[in-house]
Amino acid sequence: MKPPKGLEIRVAHKGDLGALVSAMGQREFFTDRIGRTRQRAGALLVAWLDGAVVGDVYLHCEVQEEPELRRVFPGVPVLNHLEVTPRLQRRGIGTALIRACEAAARERGHDVLLLGVGLDNPDARRLYERLDYHDWGQGPIVTRWTEPDGRGGTRRVALDIDVMVASLAAPWVDAWAAWHPLEITRRLADVQRPWHVAGGWALDLWYAEKGLGRLRDHEDLEIAIPRGAFRVFVDALGLKPYGAHAGAIWPLGAATPRRHVRQVWMAEDGSYRTDMFLEAGGDRTWVYKRDKRIRQPMSQAIARTNEGIPYLRPEAALLYKSGAPRGVPREKDEADFAAVAPELDDGARGWLDSALAVARPDHPWRTELRNVRVR
Repeated sequence: MKPPKGLEIRVAHKGDLGALVSAMGQREFFTDRIGRTRQRAGALLVAWLDGAVVGDVYLHCEVQEEPELRRVFPGVPVLNHLEVTPRLQRRGIGTALIRACEAAARERGHDVLLLGVGLDNPDARRLYERLDYHDWGQGPIVTRWTEPDGRGGTRRVALDIDVMVASLAAPWVDAWAAWHPLEITRRLADVQRPWHVAGGWALDLWYAEKGLGRLRDHEDLEIAIPRGAFRVFVDALGLKPYGAHAGAIWPLGAATPRRHVRQVWMAEDGSYRTDMFLEAGGDRTWVYKRDKRIRQPMSQAIARTNEGIPYLRPEAALLYKSGAPRGVPREKDEADFAAVAPELDDGARGWLDSALAVARPDHPWRTELRNVRVR
């Protein structure tokens, strides 16, 4: 929806305080945020229509108050205090304020923007989702703040929120035009460091090698490489790398990803071609990232197709699928297990059961593995 004609959004200054308080109340809040804006600690953005304040939003650029945000997204700004005059809600003003806040974050050199949405506010969540904000995948957190109590004092307020993330300088999250594994094998033919196809494509390659046809279509292509060889693969592929973590995607440039970042999406002409997993085991050892007690020599974990495509063996690929993304298999992972488990030999089924016994001893796949009817 287009905002009302004549809507203006600009950074607040000291002279706006009276109009803000008259329209929205909250004198202490606006006095504080205008001061922080003058100190470049944030940016209070105000929407004006016909000379009157009709909404506002604040870009918080200081250290986040929530420890979970500081751990996962250090230095990333937060959009908060989005409000629109009730009589003018659902007319595009909130969306315009969000876009203005994103532009202010970009101007300050940020590639990612965070916000929190109350668990009891599904309408706001739907708005953010329409604007390409994504859940960070880490579960709800509690945010706290101080506000006037109406009696001349203050009170502490706590709210359970979901964290949502916008990527401000990356192709759209669904902008996938993935290569076939044969294409990436060709491009990496001269690379001397080990790598392999992972995820659903790994299962599909194994399935086809057994003469069973295709499992399903794939939207992306996941490969795994040694973390220490990151620059080697970036140079060999000739694609633009984007860090991908907790719902955020951002351009890496020449930077090596921080240790907590495991995925790098590689793009060309605005489309993602492959998702690179940065593995901790080096060139010789495969390590299960969710439980480093589970490991084996790379020579045992990786197989090759007749065309020379290296791929993760199905029992290890299913181990990853047993807990993605929040400890609960997705529908497609359940379908992959149902198709692949009956085709595994005794050794592969035994290895998967043993690995699950370590990582997720109560996982229902353990019972299914013991009861599966081998084809």
